[in-house]
This record gives sequence, C-alpha cells and structure tokens, in this order.
Amino acid sequence: MKSPASLRLLGAVSLFTLVGAGPVGAETPASSPATPATPALPFDVLVTREIQLWRKAKPDKEDMPVVPAGRVLSVFKLEPEQTFQGEKSPVAAVRPHAQSTYYTLLTPLRPLAPGEVMTDAEAAALLFQKAPAANREWCQRFTERMLLPASAGAGKGGVIIYSASADDACSGYLALGSGSGKAAKARAQPRRGALQSVNVREVAGSPPLMEVVEDVKAEGLSGWRRVLSSVERGAPKELLVVDEELHQLKGDTKQTVTGGVTMTPGADGLEVEVRRTEAQVVLATGAEKARTESVKRYRYAKGKLTAVTPPAATK
Repeated sequence: MKSPASLRLLGAVSLFTLVGAGPVGAETPASSPATPATPALPFDVLVTREIQLWRKAKPDKEDMPVVPAGRVLSVFKLEPEQTFQGEKSPVAAVRPHAQSTYYTLLTPLRPLAPGEVMTDAEAAALLFQKAPAANREWCQRFTERMLLPASAGAGKGGVIIYSASADDACSGYLALGSGSGKAAKARAQPRRGALQSVNVREVAGSPPLMEVVEDVKAEGLSGWRRVLSSVERGAPKELLVVDEELHQLKGDTKQTVTGGVTMTPGADGLEVEVRRTEAQVVLATGAEKARTESVKRYRYAKGKLTAVTPPAATK
C-alpha cells in the first residue's frame, strides 16, 4: 500500500479582479456592472472543493499535494490565467503554512473577511504556546488551519489548527480553536505522531467527524493509522482507530497489518466499513506463516459509532 505521505498537507466562485479594479468606492460607469475589488495581499481564503497544488506557477504532474475542502490558505501573490483539467482561471500563489509555497487555480478559493477566522500568526502562537522555547519560532512556520462547520459547536471562526511538520521537535501538535484577534483561543489536544493529513467530514444529523492520519513510531514498530473522532461543543471524542499500515518485528518474524476505511452516507447515518489484514512472515526464509483477514461494519449516527451485525445468510 502506498503511503499517504505524498498527500501530506502540507464550489463557490471567487470574488477577485486582477485588472481594471479602481479604488474602493470609485464610481462605476453605468454601462458596466460593478466588480468587486481584489482584497489587499496577503489575504486568507477558504478552499471550497478538493484541489491540487503545484510547485510552479504552471501546472505540472510532479508533487501535487491534494487539499480538501475546508482548508484555509494564505494568498500572497496573483498570477496570470492558466488552464488545468479543463478549467481556466487566474492562478494564486498560496501558502498552506509559512514554510511552503504552492500555486493553484483561484476559482475554488473563497476570500475570508478579516476576522472571520484567526490568522496564521494567531494560530501558530496558540498551537505552539507550550512547545519548548528553543523550537517554538521554527515550529510555528508549519501551522495549518482547517475550518470547522457550525455543527461542531466550536463557536465563531471554529478551526482545527495543527502542525504539518514531520520533524520530531515540531510534529504531532493539534488544537481546536475559535475567534480571532484578542478573542482567539485554542484547546490543545494530546500530542500525536507526525500528522500526514487532517480532514473534516460533515454528517447530517450528527456532529462532524474529524479524520486524522498520523505516523506510528516505536521500538520495532512503524507505520501509520487513521483516527476518527466526533467533534461536538468544540471538543473531539475519539471513536475509532484503524491501523492502515503497521510493521512490527517479533523475534524471528515480521508482522504486517494493512487496513482501510470506507465511509458511505446511508439512510440512517454514515456507514463505515473497516478492512484489516494481518500477516506474519519468517525473516530468514520470507515464508508466510500466518494470515488473517477481517471486515467490520459500523454506523455513525447522532454522534455515536455502533457496530452493525450483517444479516444472516438465507438458505
């Protein structure tokens, strides 16, 4: 299974004008419609649908991280139009966090009003406020933001703030925050392994689900896992942990666990299927000595995850 590290984190039509925008408040000729002015650079935007980022101002097929809807990015430069996957749009130079620069089409990005969410600087200061002072300034450069839906109950400007760094000194920090300016605040969560991705899934009739993919590292153990948590009243509640790939040495054998999660909206909530395979291999010979496979099903509804027993087979 390919590691999702390549996807590390690093809808609406945008309201931008690249040329021809006069000063704010200037009169517009009656023959032409009013055009919104470009926000002053830099400014924050909300990703309204899943997008891909490019390393260069022109699209390329190398190293294109995927960014889900709900992410907050900072736009610091505007570039001429490009066509990508049949869509033509001006290009924005964006920063998922202060240490990385990418490019993407402007149309899937909605500008956020000042104060609508906390700034990247405010988020960084809150996320790493308890980090060792010697590391704090450097670690802050890897802070990323994900907007929380109103159903999470986090309050105005609710966001998940987290570290996109793989460095041992900076990785694994995650907090839920809200507000901006002097009202900005955050509730730190227990430190995790290095975060490969963070996402939020809205579920009708239930608090949203937060999905975190994190590295697992210990003596003789390595891999990654996916953690599902409901977010209610601004706080996460862990519901399910799925080992997506784990490798562990046990004496003369290597145990490998692979797994995956499929989530499908259903009539009574979100249907969750978890697949798991465990295999043991003798190191000296490479021979497989044991293998087990399993599938478990759950239903997420009204904030609870319940095991679902498949119907008995009919004769």
